[in-house]
Amino acid sequence: MVDEIGITAGEIWAALNQSGNLTLAQLKKKIETSPNQLQQGIGWLAREGKLTMTKHGNSFMLSLQ
Repeated sequence: MVDEIGITAGEIWAALNQSGNLTLAQLKKKIETSPNQLQQGIGWLAREGKLTMTKHGNSFMLSLQ
């Protein structure tokens, strides 16, 4: 399970690196995984200090640090 979360974190990082800032909804469209797995990948990157999340209306804007 940890390997799968790490792979998802890598996919999230790659999507943000390619596209720049994305809302959570935009990221969900780019990453084909379960909502739970996506949240775990986001948490992985946030814990490593590689991700910034800011409130953007009713959603969150995600970007790489």
